Amino acid sequence: RQRGWEGLRFVASGQDDVLSYCSITYAKKAAAGVIATADEGNNLLGGAVCCHESSPTITHCKIVNNICDRAGGIYCYRSSAVISNTLVANNTSIGGVPQSGGICCDRGSTVTIDNCTIVHNALGGVFSESEYGTEVTNTIVWGNAEYQIQTYESEVAVSFSNVQGGYAGRENIDSHPCFVDPSTAAGADYDGLAANWTLQLCSSCINAGNEDAAGTADLAGNARVYSGVIDIGAYENHLDLPLIAIRPAGMLEFGCVAVGDEEVLTVTMANTGKVSFDISSLSLSDARGVFSLLDPMSQHTLLPGQSVEVRVRFAPDRERVYTGLLHVTSTSSNAPYRRIGLHAVGGAGTLIPAGPVSGVWTKANGPYIVAGDIQVPLGQALTIQRGVAVRFAGHFGLTVGRDATLRAVGVESDPIKFSAIDTGEGWLGIRFVHSGDDDVLQYCRFQYAGKPYAGAADFVDLVGGAVLCCKTHDPITGTVAAGPASSPTIDHCIFSDNHAVSGGAIACHDGSQAVITNNTIVDNTADWDGGGLHIYAAEPTVSNNVIARNSAYWGGGLYCLNSIPLIVNNTIARNRPNGLHLDSTGGPGRQASVRNNIVWENEVYVEPGVSAGAYDIRFNNIRGGWQGEGNFEADPLFADSNTGDYHLKSAAGRWNAQAGVWVIDGTTSPCIDAGNPADAAGDEPDPNGRRVNMGAYGGTGQASKSP
Repeated sequence: RQRGWEGLRFVASGQDDVLSYCSITYAKKAAAGVIATADEGNNLLGGAVCCHESSPTITHCKIVNNICDRAGGIYCYRSSAVISNTLVANNTSIGGVPQSGGICCDRGSTVTIDNCTIVHNALGGVFSESEYGTEVTNTIVWGNAEYQIQTYESEVAVSFSNVQGGYAGRENIDSHPCFVDPSTAAGADYDGLAANWTLQLCSSCINAGNEDAAGTADLAGNARVYSGVIDIGAYENHLDLPLIAIRPAGMLEFGCVAVGDEEVLTVTMANTGKVSFDISSLSLSDARGVFSLLDPMSQHTLLPGQSVEVRVRFAPDRERVYTGLLHVTSTSSNAPYRRIGLHAVGGAGTLIPAGPVSGVWTKANGPYIVAGDIQVPLGQALTIQRGVAVRFAGHFGLTVGRDATLRAVGVESDPIKFSAIDTGEGWLGIRFVHSGDDDVLQYCRFQYAGKPYAGAADFVDLVGGAVLCCKTHDPITGTVAAGPASSPTIDHCIFSDNHAVSGGAIACHDGSQAVITNNTIVDNTADWDGGGLHIYAAEPTVSNNVIARNSAYWGGGLYCLNSIPLIVNNTIARNRPNGLHLDSTGGPGRQASVRNNIVWENEVYVEPGVSAGAYDIRFNNIRGGWQGEGNFEADPLFADSNTGDYHLKSAAGRWNAQAGVWVIDGTTSPCIDAGNPADAAGDEPDPNGRRVNMGAYGGTGQASKSP
């Protein structure tokens, strides 16, 4: 035990391997000391079992007290391993967080975990980094150090499971499993093999699994299912007990209900055991008084096989998110006390259900509360008039499809607002897919759109937090479908507090020639690239925008790859880690233009290997300097960048947007009259020097005047 052994490694072995009724203990893999043979990679991955491009079936096993740099128990890479009726306990990962002491599902894997008990592992229970996601069903994940389930750029679909701290998904619970005799603490220093991980009679895991699940035997070899419904975890109870099953088990979701209306849902309580019990009482916790019980009861006896339904009413009195609790007490052995969460949304205005939308949305009928995913169908148009508020009552989105049209045109004093009722949950943004070039978003505000990786089901759910311009992709091959590109006009809009994996505010893909002008794009984030904008295989015009305070891993302001955009007269400031991240334009002879921009308090980064002529970078004020005609480095003298005013100071006159007046400064920005002399001054007020200013207001009526 002191030295250990190297564990089991499946390397490119296919999917015919089976581990059944095996006890795998005391394996040790570490970077130094214990082992120093075979290839380094696999020696540091998966203390007990390493599945490298292999997909074994692991069933009815005990994987206990193993140690490894990453994944003390089981590690999967490009693996479709099936792990069922298995105990994964007291394993340790010594590689730090996130590594997972229990099970690690790395890239390219589709791991299925069913009826397992994953407990007391050090540095985590289940970690998923697979782009294909991981599935966990009927499983106990409890008492693991640091975290129970964690993801990175992945999704773990959890259902009918007991997860400490709770986990979103179908019929999950968060209730102490009540093991008979668990190990003392988490990690390989504590004996998980000698522990008793079966369930006490009071465990909420008994009869709490998926009603449709079947099985032949549990980890102890006892038959599944014993009392009508499978238990959660690796062990099945085999005593005749008074057992309650409540559906839904974790959360009663009412969805969105119009203010003044009501919705009634049913909770079913059944005796799935073999002994009678009483439902002692039902009660509600609801500080706002919008939930009520239509069927109060106390001391209601349920014989074996009987069930009773309780109706809960939701009647909102205002637009907001509502939560509450239904408390159930009984004399059952497995759940003498259970609480069911209540979640609902009240919506005031016009309720828009999931499905097709078209016609005209007016301010008089607003706000419009969107209660599901909506689409503008083929050949149809949706017009949204000035002043309309569109609020999404869940993580839903609007798709503008092939040959469909969206025209959302507000005015500066009365913009159109897209947001979410629950700003924490957010909404899914607007997706233009093969929609052509007739779409217009003008004087709109976009907030709280979000596309986190954990909720992603497809490409369109990953990129472009608030707005995505793209074509359809084959989910298997990634091939882009033929048809028109999506090239909307996005003008005088404000994007803030939006998020995506790529393109926190806007993403332009697949040949999009979107015209993105005069917008304010601030405080958006991305997990990967393009906190503000993400441009891939596209040719958009990006001009006269303020792009500030956005953040991402690459290209906080704007990320460009395989594209030839026109990036002109923008103010790109205070983005992290840089303002512009410029990668390949897609091949020889393809050149993107970057001119008349102010790139300040962040930098321009060009990927190594990008050809010198790929980007025509001229007449810009760039922090850190840049070679090329008309480029320089000097303080642009913003009016007040701390408050987001990026107008340029001028002794001849500067527009004060907040006060709506022209003001005189004691100094003049070097960016005035410093743009490309070949570009017209446009709408710049006199005196303008007959040469365009740099930055977002160059060529517009708000350009600072020339001295």
